[in-house]
Amino acid sequence: MSIKINAMSELGHYLGWKQKEVSVENQTIRTILIDLASQEQFQEKVYDPVEDALRAGVVILVNGRNILQLEYLDTILSENTDLTIYYPLGGG
Repeated sequence: MSIKINAMSELGHYLGWKQKEVSVENQTIRTILIDLASQEQFQEKVYDPVEDALRAGVVILVNGRNILQLEYLDTILSENTDLTIYYPLGGG
C-alpha cells in the first residue's frame, strides 16, 4: 500500500523533492514524519522527532483535510492517501 507526499512551496525545493511516494501499512502521520526526519532538512523545517512536534506554522493535510480536524499526528493513513505539507513562507 502506498501514499503520496507533497512538499509544497519552497519546502519541496529545500528538501530536494516535491513529491514522494512511500509504502505504508498501518502507519500514522507520526510514523511517516519520523521516517522522513532522517533527512536533516526535514527536521529543521517540518518536524522535531525529539519533541514529537511540528515546527511553527507547518500545516499538514490528509486528502485536503487539516490534521487538526482529524486525529492530528495519530491519524491512520490508508492506501492512495495524499499527504500535503505546507511550510510557512516569510515576508511581508
